[in-house]
Amino acid sequence: MSDKKPRLSLTANKMPEDVYRILAEKGDTRRLTPYVVSLVEKERMMDTLIMNLSKVVYKIDDLEETINEMKEQLQGSSNSSPKRESDEKVVQGSIGVSENIDGGIEEEIEEVDF
Repeated sequence: MSDKKPRLSLTANKMPEDVYRILAEKGDTRRLTPYVVSLVEKERMMDTLIMNLSKVVYKIDDLEETINEMKEQLQGSSNSSPKRESDEKVVQGSIGVSENIDGGIEEEIEEVDF
């Protein structure tokens, strides 16, 4: 049993002239086989990259959709929040007094005799 592989042949009249020149040059310098092997390996790698890239694009689209939904929810919740009295505009010349006290200062006042 022999491990010899049969030779492959290319049909030169079915390829562009510039491609033929490159392959002929590689063949003359006995670098055609490693060149073709590297092309096939690169093509396989590119196919894998393209397949993975399409998965990444799908995930990015899904992420954008999620972000847009979150923005809509945030805008919806900020629009529907009840107004506080302090959010209302005060007309010039009027004094607004609120029943609700939001904060205050408590301090002890010492009586000083001068």
